[in-house]
Amino acid sequence: MERDIGKQRSDTSHGQHPLAIMLSCIDSRSSVEIIFDLGLGDVFTIRIAGNVARNKFLGSIGYGCKVAGAKLILVMGNTRCGAVTTAVDLDFSGRAVNEATGCDRLDLIVHDIQKSIGPSEKLAFANASVDRRRSQGNRRNRVSFRRQQRDIL
Repeated sequence: MERDIGKQRSDTSHGQHPLAIMLSCIDSRSSVEIIFDLGLGDVFTIRIAGNVARNKFLGSIGYGCKVAGAKLILVMGNTRCGAVTTAVDLDFSGRAVNEATGCDRLDLIVHDIQKSIGPSEKLAFANASVDRRRSQGNRRNRVSFRRQQRDIL
């Protein structure tokens, strides 16, 4: 299907009524608009490394539901998430985030991801393959997000 961006822009110029809100990783390989074949005005998209739903993002999701009328919240994970991999690896190594990555502001995201890994789960992570640890970490992060967002709707 070919999209007419000019028509979509015109159709949405007087307001927006997105069907859904999509929270996804900033991974350049996981653009929700392309994956789900969406156009302008179809969804609110929130992207952050590791799908970490911080308060400002939760406020945006609440706005999208209560003010703009979105009926669906989709949290889309992806494999081989760099933020989740970094968080899991740093949790085991004990190294500081900025020391390991050179990023001064990444610690907020990494710490949120690490908080989603309970003490009893660390042994399972240590024994799992790298790909499995990454996938498990991302799933735990999404479950943590679901618990946080219950009061939004």
